[in-house]
Amino acid sequence: MSVDPILLKCLDFAIKTEAKMSLFYNQMALEYSDDKELMDLLLMLSMDEAKHQIQFRQLKSTFQNAEITLSPEEKDYLLAMLLPQKMLDLAESQFSENSSLNRNDLMLGVFQFEKETLRFFKAIMEITGENPVLRKIIDIEKKHVLAAMKIIMTGSRDTSLEDSL
Repeated sequence: MSVDPILLKCLDFAIKTEAKMSLFYNQMALEYSDDKELMDLLLMLSMDEAKHQIQFRQLKSTFQNAEITLSPEEKDYLLAMLLPQKMLDLAESQFSENSSLNRNDLMLGVFQFEKETLRFFKAIMEITGENPVLRKIIDIEKKHVLAAMKIIMTGSRDTSLEDSL
């Protein structure tokens, strides 16, 4: 049995990204400790990303024992959706270099990052097929996108987006 190395590379990238973002969200939660709602959201994101890192390790282990061969088109699609440096550069340059981001800029960056990772994880599932671990990660990432959007649009993650339309 063998799995395509491109898929393993994508899973390794997901593991690395989740680990970095868990640390980043934790760091930002400390920086925004005076804003309880934002701090709570960032801590939740940090914990979720740490869980996702573990889940992606499980997924990689599962896939390593499977026969997964990707077509050239599927490989190109995954690599196009991965754009490895795009996602990590976003996190590292937009966030780490400028830890004095205001609330709105921080949440716009979080929204953009979470949306990109959601797209990437969906691309993995399109190629590999339905998987309960990956489905769970994707469902949580959707909640991250929505939580970030609510804060951007309404100022609160507990307010309906419908109220802001």
